[in-house]
Amino acid sequence: MFIFHLCTTALSDGLLEGIFKRFSVREIVTSLSRVSKRWRRISDSNYLWTFLQLDEWNIQYITEEHLKSIMSHSPGFIHFSLRYIEIAEVNVKSMAILHKSLACSNKLEYLDLSGQPITSISFLLQGPVLPIRTLILNDCTKIRTNDIVTVIMQLEKLETLSLNRVDMSVREAVAIACSQPSLFMLGLVGIEFSLSEVKYILEHTSPFFLEMSRFSIDEPILRSL
Repeated sequence: MFIFHLCTTALSDGLLEGIFKRFSVREIVTSLSRVSKRWRRISDSNYLWTFLQLDEWNIQYITEEHLKSIMSHSPGFIHFSLRYIEIAEVNVKSMAILHKSLACSNKLEYLDLSGQPITSISFLLQGPVLPIRTLILNDCTKIRTNDIVTVIMQLEKLETLSLNRVDMSVREAVAIACSQPSLFMLGLVGIEFSLSEVKYILEHTSPFFLEMSRFSIDEPILRSL
C-alpha cells in the first residue's frame, strides 16, 4: 500500500476517485481512508458511496453515531441495505436520521430495510419521487400499512416489492399488489389469502415470481391456477 501511495501522489483527486471506485465501500472505509489525510478526504466523496450493503459487512449492530456518519453519504446511494442490522438504542432521533437521509437519496434504486423498526415509508415521497426499482421491507412489523399503498402507487419504476411478514390485512395486501400491476417479483408471505383473492391478484398483476405462504387451501388454489 505504501508503494501504491507514493505512485499516486501526483494524481489529481478526480483520477484517484476513479481508482477508488474500483474498490468496495468496505475496502475504502477499512483500508484506503487510513493511508493519509488526503485519501481520507477523497474517501468521503459521495461518488464512492453508491453501493452500500451493510448486511454483508459481518456486523450485527451499529450505533446512532455510526448511522449518522453512514447516512451523511446518502446523496450518493444507488443501492442501500440495512437488512437486519440492529441500530443500538434505537429512538425517534435515529429513525429521523434514517428517514431524512433516504429522502435525499435521489439516485436510490435498491432499498432493503428488512427488520428495521420503521413505522412509515412516507419519507420516500418527501422530495422528488425516488427511482426505486427494488423495495424490500420484510419483517418491518411496526410499519403503518395505511400509507403503504399511497406511497407504492407513486413509485413508477418499481419492479420488485417484498413485504413478507409485514402485519397487514388481506384487503391492504390485495390493494398493494394491484397498485403495481407490472411488478416482476412480489413477496407477501404471512397473509392467508382465499382462493378468490389469489385469483384477483393474478388477474390484476402479472408478477414473474409471486411469494406467498402455504396454508390449508393450497391444493385447490394451485389446481385452479
